[in-house]
Amino acid sequence: MNVGVIGCGVQGERHARIYSNMKCVNNLYIFDTNESLKNTVSNKYSACPTSDVGSCLENCDAVSICVPTEYHYGIACDACDAGVNFLVEKPVTDNYHDAVELCKLAPGCLTTGVGHIERFNPIVQEIQKILISPEYVEINRHNPSSSRITTTSVTKDLMIHDIDILTHVLFKDSEFDIHPFGGNDVCGVNFSILSDGCEDVPIYISASRLSSKKFDEYILKTRSILSRGII
Repeated sequence: MNVGVIGCGVQGERHARIYSNMKCVNNLYIFDTNESLKNTVSNKYSACPTSDVGSCLENCDAVSICVPTEYHYGIACDACDAGVNFLVEKPVTDNYHDAVELCKLAPGCLTTGVGHIERFNPIVQEIQKILISPEYVEINRHNPSSSRITTTSVTKDLMIHDIDILTHVLFKDSEFDIHPFGGNDVCGVNFSILSDGCEDVPIYISASRLSSKKFDEYILKTRSILSRGII
């Protein structure tokens, strides 16, 4: 299988590194608009640099889309048109409308995905095991500021992981009333569950990019146990 990485920033290089160690990958192709960065990553992982997105897609069976969020939709649409399977980093697109449109455009024959890697965090699997008759759930994800993230809010950058865990893993069959507050770099959300027999469970998540140090935790209270740990 031939794979490609479009966008060679911090996340893109991680994808390239992992692909370079996979036995099922025959050839790795790299594209970035920054020629120096593209060549550096290509040399580091014995990959083939390409001249543009189209050339990368032409050579690949699957690609990782690791460009800034505002370009996700356009490149994912190009991958759909080329019939190339793709994994796009989170958030899937810059806005809800484009996300819905992309889901409609993606052919059913393609394998597509979004980089919600926290779904596979072992601690989330442990939470699932003990989340019986919950009384209170809190998740906090606070990081120092980063010069790497400049074009998206803390909600799309950090909190999106915990929104995904709550709505697609821990309470995946529930409907919610959502009350957000905060701004671009600090945000909190109170969730009220409207179904699934858990209507009285308080759920609170917070995210910040102004913390003095990295601080990620969950607090889970059930009728038999109070758990607290690192995400």
